[in-house]
Amino acid sequence: MLSSWNTSSASTTNIGHPSKDVEMGERRFNGEEQFKQLLSIGIFNNRTLLKLMVHAYFYQLTQGCGLEHCKNPHCKRNTSVNETEAAKQAIEFAKKAFDKTNPQFFICDIVNPILPNFSPTLDLCVQEECLQRILEDNAKSGDYAVFMDIIKRVFSSDSSLSYSFQSRDALYRKPTKEKNQIDNSSVERVYKVILGTKNDSVINCLTHAIEELGKRFNSHVDRVQNVKFVVVVLQCPLLMEPSSHRSLLLLMQGILKLSSNLLKQLKEVLSYTPKEYLSSFVSIFQQFITVQLYSRGYIDEGIAYATRLLGIINAANEKKPFDDKVDYREFYNDAVNNIVDIKEDYIRWTKAQSTPNHGFEYFNFCEFPYILDPNFKSKILQLDAEIQQNKELRNAFISSLFRQPTSLFCVLKVDRHNLLQTALNEIMNRADDLKKQLRVKFIGEEGIDEGGVRKEFFQLIVKQIFDVNYGMFEYDEKNRTFWFNSHSFESGDDFKLIGIVIGLAIYNSIILDIHFPLVVYKKMLGLKPNLEDLKETFPELGKGLQQLLDFEGDVEDVFCRTFQVETEVFGHVETHDLKPNGGNIPVTNENREEYVKLFVEWKLEKSIERQFRAFIEGFKMVCSDQTILDLFRAEEIELLICGSPVLDFEALERTTKYADGYDRDDPLIRDFWDIVHHFSEEEKKKFLMFCTGSDRVPIKGLGELGFVIVRNGDDDKRLPTAHTCFNHLLLPRYSSKEVMRERLLTAINNCMGFGLQ
Repeated sequence: MLSSWNTSSASTTNIGHPSKDVEMGERRFNGEEQFKQLLSIGIFNNRTLLKLMVHAYFYQLTQGCGLEHCKNPHCKRNTSVNETEAAKQAIEFAKKAFDKTNPQFFICDIVNPILPNFSPTLDLCVQEECLQRILEDNAKSGDYAVFMDIIKRVFSSDSSLSYSFQSRDALYRKPTKEKNQIDNSSVERVYKVILGTKNDSVINCLTHAIEELGKRFNSHVDRVQNVKFVVVVLQCPLLMEPSSHRSLLLLMQGILKLSSNLLKQLKEVLSYTPKEYLSSFVSIFQQFITVQLYSRGYIDEGIAYATRLLGIINAANEKKPFDDKVDYREFYNDAVNNIVDIKEDYIRWTKAQSTPNHGFEYFNFCEFPYILDPNFKSKILQLDAEIQQNKELRNAFISSLFRQPTSLFCVLKVDRHNLLQTALNEIMNRADDLKKQLRVKFIGEEGIDEGGVRKEFFQLIVKQIFDVNYGMFEYDEKNRTFWFNSHSFESGDDFKLIGIVIGLAIYNSIILDIHFPLVVYKKMLGLKPNLEDLKETFPELGKGLQQLLDFEGDVEDVFCRTFQVETEVFGHVETHDLKPNGGNIPVTNENREEYVKLFVEWKLEKSIERQFRAFIEGFKMVCSDQTILDLFRAEEIELLICGSPVLDFEALERTTKYADGYDRDDPLIRDFWDIVHHFSEEEKKKFLMFCTGSDRVPIKGLGELGFVIVRNGDDDKRLPTAHTCFNHLLLPRYSSKEVMRERLLTAINNCMGFGLQ
């Protein structure tokens, strides 16, 4: 390279063959090559280029070039000059570059961020500093022509954008694990600068450039070599505007045409994109779907594209570290969940499952469950359960016509005083009927099961199984969660029973008072537990393992651990090897990650393998359709089983209906709600138990409960009563608010059991 400070290695630069970046495997220009290429292609006049060179040298003298071992005497790393002297030298150096007979360069052997750069395919690309300098110069003259030309060239080219606004590590060719290599903060500032001009011509230039990018990209997908430009263009705030939806549509079409290898690269790039930017990408596609659904009233291919793009972002998000993930609930789309016909979507879904590689004809949202909220999914499950139950009902009816009579329902006759054993016997004897509608009959009692009896059955059986004295589960006081007792003497049938009970509850839309840590629901979905799961389930253990991983000293010397764990069982110590001969293998800095992985596997899987295998076997006896289960995340399965933790009594009041003389404006009803709203949380749970047979909130929330308040006489001595099967409260017209409060509290505090002995 020709350079006045390193004549011993001087050589003529071939502009057609820029310097190579060995580590990155991509061709790179240095500052001198940048200047010569700019001079040769004639984008800038000499005056503009001279100003850029002055800025480039000033930056080099005052900020440095970024190379750790730079030998250039005119770089800040090797010289110290004040800004006045730096400005003088910068002007002097810049002028010498334009000497036609003997051009001289004093620029460092690396990309200079002030000068426009070039991609490996010789497309123009820029850094933030370059655009800032050009804008400042253009703003002074009031002529934005050069600035707009840069915007037009860079933002209309996928290659240009992929190599613009790079992180310093990428720009200076430093080794890095980051796969994004885009400086997202820099991109954000660039868009603010462009839009901050308040100049219609400049903003329109950006709009048209992005539209042109969409057209070119969509027409020549096969030429795309780098997908980092997608991250840059998706940061553009204009894409949130409905007026930009045409450009967005073209971009979406192009992205979905990419080869599987490039789509894999895109997911990788997105997985390294900071959470706040990934969240903004989600918002772009969510708004597109919402606007299209509400404005058109039907599902078009654009909505299908946006839904699939959300899937790519969701897949990337799942690869991110736990503390850098976008909240999965941001992927829910309210318009989809409120407008889309659930039954029609379910039908298209079932047709799509039997039509591999189907087109838009069978597009459905069930294939993209990340966009669906728990309420929508629970309705899909309920619809599927009803279809299965009706099928069983038809089969039973047809069977009774030609053979011996068959029960139309799954009827469990259980003894309240020997509940677990009789329930287990009944369930095992009726294993083939478990997918029929459930009916429960307590032996010796007159209750007819219209819903309330089976609610009580589930409540009682769960209470007994999770009694710590029964020995099947251990209770963690701090976390308020139950965990499988690895030393339980109970048979596998008892663990199978709780699995069946949970399956029956899901299948029959019953909410259970169960408190498992989230990892149990992950395991139910077939997901592998990790260290984060251990931290949540056993915080102290998880904290200790994280300290082991983070420790900077000698792990073997300080922690003194081997690949063996000890547990105390009824006063005796038992040892468990995490790997063969584990007791003789010390944990070191080199193998500590393996130790943590094996410990997590032992604690959350192997130590309870017998118990959990029986549990999941029972669960699968009822919920055997994995396709339906795959709709749900672990968090959503928990909601499905345990209900919502939010006691929104305001929503309950808004949706309550009234009968037999009451209405929402009745003074007594207003007093009633004032009393209920002032209940403690525990009293509110008791109120729910009294009125509905369960103190759990349905997954859809209290607003979907279908609660009805019915007038029941005028006697102050009469207590309120309830039809728990139908969520009806029978409320006498009391003479005063004080009497009503006392009667309500008496009723809800003494409501256990039906008393129908």
